Amino acid sequence: MMSLKALGPIDLSLMHQGAAGMENLSSSIGHNMAQSNPFFDAGEMNGSSFCSKQFSIIVDKESKKARVFLYTQIGTLSNYKRLISFLNSADESWTIFFFINSPGGSITSGFNIAQAVLDCRANLITVNMGMAASMGSAILIAGKKILVMTPSTTMFHMSSAGSQGNSMVLENQVKQLNKYIQYFYRKLVLDKGILTEDEVNNIIENDGNLYLSAANFTTRLKTAGLLYTREN
Repeated sequence: MMSLKALGPIDLSLMHQGAAGMENLSSSIGHNMAQSNPFFDAGEMNGSSFCSKQFSIIVDKESKKARVFLYTQIGTLSNYKRLISFLNSADESWTIFFFINSPGGSITSGFNIAQAVLDCRANLITVNMGMAASMGSAILIAGKKILVMTPSTTMFHMSSAGSQGNSMVLENQVKQLNKYIQYFYRKLVLDKGILTEDEVNNIIENDGNLYLSAANFTTRLKTAGLLYTREN
């Protein structure tokens, strides 16, 4: 079982070096954890840490703080059950920084993670440390407070999928998926005040892609009261 101290010193100055710095930080942490023990149990808020190819969790029980790093394309849901369990187990006394550098991926997995972030009782801050696109942006905006590193890009769009099978079944699946994504945009994104109604309609009705720079997104977060600062 690995403790936080076993990772050695973590160079947090990389957090201030933009996307490249954050990617180096998450990669080095994941590498160090995997070198010490390629697969160790995150437990349920018991002060241990966890690393896989998909994400890393670093827990400091004494300070009741944790860092989550999601740094790849989002894959099969079974790969994230420990992450979801971890988020579900954190109570109001914990602070979690959830760092994201992902182009998106599985819609099912992405929305399950985003829902876990929404439901998490901890003070959970999501951070775009490079790219948060598609399902990555869905997870990003689920945080109680949000921070975007400079430079970083956030991208919103409708779902895309490639499947094989019965055409009628696939058609029904796509319809249900689109309903869920429309609900997500209209209820979560729009209600939080991150995007305008015209922008949401363009994404849903015209299959538009919306790319937001760090500066643009930061301004929106300030206006919506969602920007993380040390004071909040």
